[in-house]
Amino acid sequence: MVEFDVIGGGFCHCEVEKELLKNTTYTLGDLLNLCDKYPDHPFRFVGSTLTVGDLHSWRGSYDQPALEPSQDVKTGLQIGQLLREQMTTIHHGWKGGEYRYRESDRFFLANRGSASEFMVIDYRLTNSEVVLITKIIPW
Repeated sequence: MVEFDVIGGGFCHCEVEKELLKNTTYTLGDLLNLCDKYPDHPFRFVGSTLTVGDLHSWRGSYDQPALEPSQDVKTGLQIGQLLREQMTTIHHGWKGGEYRYRESDRFFLANRGSASEFMVIDYRLTNSEVVLITKIIPW
């Protein structure tokens, strides 16, 4: 059992494979592939009812992408469509600069204006939903 961080506070324990302990983080491409693999499944973050929301510039480093946690229930198909659309637009940094994000970019999970350091490191398929496993990974 390993302890994982829950968006909004707290932690939970999950069984994981040893590979996960290397702090591997998902890229936007990894998330898109997961959405394509489970288009009809709702997605949520471990220990919460929150799911993937809009893509924006992360406050911690403006050139880095972040996904805003959302209250809305979304399937893999909906998340994939949203991300693909938002990856084609220019995103503005908090103190200037214009950025485009690519599938190879790692991403943070943070509200707009936040430098929260949550990242997706794995997923579990449970009860017909995809649970994204999150951990705080300091920048």
